[in-house]
Amino acid sequence: AVARTNPLAERAEIAIDDLRSEKIIAFNRQNLSYTERYFNEKFEEYDLTGNIAYSCDDTYSLVSLVSAGLGIGFAPEWTEGLPNR
Repeated sequence: AVARTNPLAERAEIAIDDLRSEKIIAFNRQNLSYTERYFNEKFEEYDLTGNIAYSCDDTYSLVSLVSAGLGIGFAPEWTEGLPNR
């Protein structure tokens, strides 16, 4: 998920290297899903942990932070249907 004003929003594909200059909003909750754990492992593997600027414990907060232009995040596909997002 990226804000509409983020240059990445216009791309069809985004590579890991495209994320190096981006602030990342990540989930930080007690019971991470498999997908959320996967992203956290990839952040470590590709040395992106330092890019995590904010963490939250629910999807709506993540989407709101992204919408406000505070960073990018990895959100479930169903968030595309949220109003004003």
